[in-house]
Amino acid sequence: MNPQKHYGVTEPISMELPLEKEKELSEELDKCLLESGFFEDDETAIQREKVLGKLDMLVKQFVAQVCSDIGLEKSGGGKIFTFGSYRLGVHAKGADIDALCVVPKQVTRKHFFNDFYALLNSQNGVKNLLKIEDAFVPLIKFEFFSISIDLTFASLQVNVINEDINLLDNIILKGMDDKCILSVNGNRVTDEILNLVPSPTVFHKALRCIKYWAQRKKVYGHTYGYFGGVAYALSVAKVCQLFPNGNCFTIVSKFFKMLSKFKWPNPIIIKKIEQNDLGFRVWDPSTNLADKFHRMPVITPAYPSMCSTHNVFSSTQYWLTREFNKAYKVVNDALENNNHNWKEELFAPSDFFIVHKSFLTLLVLSDENENYDKLIGYVESRIRLLCAKLEEIESITYAIPFPKCFNIFDEGNSKLKDKFGFNAYKKGSAFFIALDFTGVKMMLHNKKVIIGPLIDEFIKTLVEAQGNIFIKAYTKNEINDLIRNSRK
Repeated sequence: MNPQKHYGVTEPISMELPLEKEKELSEELDKCLLESGFFEDDETAIQREKVLGKLDMLVKQFVAQVCSDIGLEKSGGGKIFTFGSYRLGVHAKGADIDALCVVPKQVTRKHFFNDFYALLNSQNGVKNLLKIEDAFVPLIKFEFFSISIDLTFASLQVNVINEDINLLDNIILKGMDDKCILSVNGNRVTDEILNLVPSPTVFHKALRCIKYWAQRKKVYGHTYGYFGGVAYALSVAKVCQLFPNGNCFTIVSKFFKMLSKFKWPNPIIIKKIEQNDLGFRVWDPSTNLADKFHRMPVITPAYPSMCSTHNVFSSTQYWLTREFNKAYKVVNDALENNNHNWKEELFAPSDFFIVHKSFLTLLVLSDENENYDKLIGYVESRIRLLCAKLEEIESITYAIPFPKCFNIFDEGNSKLKDKFGFNAYKKGSAFFIALDFTGVKMMLHNKKVIIGPLIDEFIKTLVEAQGNIFIKAYTKNEINDLIRNSRK
C-alpha cells in the first residue's frame, strides 16, 4: 500500500492507523468469518479453477470451429474472464461464477447461443443447461462438474483475441453493441475496483464481512431492489479510499456509519466519470431524465459509467437504511463500550418475518417441470415493480420484498399440497412482500379490497406466466408453515 497516493475523487477523511482496539476487533471479525462456513474451502476453490480452465479450452475450440466453418485458415482465439464476487474473491460457498466469453468479430451472438450451446450440451460434465437470450444481459446458465456458471458473451471488433488482451482499454468498446458492452463491463468494473483501493487485502476482508452481513440480514439482491454485489463492492471501495490506512474493522464500521447517514441522492463515486469520443451514454442526472430518479446512486467506475442501484425504490431504501443504522450502532457499541456480543448481534438472522405483521404471498405454481426455473426468474424480476405500485396506495407506507424464493413443494416434498389446495400442481414456490400501513390498523380482508384491482392488473402484465401466478394474503401462521416446510 502507498499511503501517499491519492485514490478516488475526494481527499481522504483520515490517514490515521488503526487503534489497538480496532486491531483486536478486526482479528475477531476474521475469526468469525472463518468459522461461519459462509465461504468455501481451498479444495473447492481449486476445483473452480480447473473447471474454468476446461471452459476456456472449450471456448477456444468453439471459436476455431466457427473460423473453420466460414473459411478462415487460422482460429481467432477466445478467452474466458471472470468478474463479480468470484473475481473479487468474496463469493459464498456454492455461489455461481460470473464469467465472460470473449471472442473475435467473426463470431456472433447467434454462434454463441447455437453452436457453443450445442458444444456445451455435448459435454459429460454439463448439467442444467439453459440459454436466456432475452435477458437484460443475455447469458447461458449451466453446471460444469458441479460448479454453477453464468456465462455472458462479448464479440470484440478484432480478428484475434490475444491472451494478454486488456479489457480495461476503452478502444475495445469501439463498434460494440449495447449487450456486449454490458457484458464486458462486468469484468471492467471488477478490475477497476481492484485498481482503485489502497489495500486490496483490507478491501477484500471488509467486503467479505459486508457481504456476509447483507446475506444474513436479507438486504442483498439487485433484482429485488436492494444493493447487489457490485453496489456493495463499490461502497466498500469508497470507504477504503476515505480511510486508506484503516484495517478491516475500521472499514466495516465506517461503511455502516457512511451508509446510515449518507445524503442521498448524492452519488457514491470512486472514479471521475469519464466522457470520451466513443459517445456512449454515461450516468448524468443533469442531462438524462431517468438518472434523476435514482434514489441511492452508486456509480460504476469503468466507461461508460452506469448506476448499479437503479432498481432501488422507496421501500427497499427504507429497509436498507434501517439495517445500516442497526449495524452501525452494533459496531460502534463494540468500539466504544466493549460489547462482547457484537458479532452475534451484527450477524444475527434477519428479523423480517418478526417485525412485520402483514404480508402478501406471491405463489408460482406449475403442473410441469420444464421451464420452471425460467418461470421463477421471470416472476422474480418483476416483484419490485409490484412493490413500487403498492407504495402508491395512500394507506400503504412501504411494500418491502423479501429477497428469496422459497420452494414450498415439489414431487418429492408435498406436505403442503392438501392444506393449501395445491394438489393440481407439481411444483410450487413463494415470494413474500411485507406491507406497512399508515393510520388506523386495518383488518386483513379490508386490505384485500384496497389492493385487489392493483393485484389483478399486475397479474395481467405477467404475460409469460398466466395461469401460474396467485397472490394471497395469508395469515402469519400460514406463512410460517410455508417457510418451515419449504426446501432450503
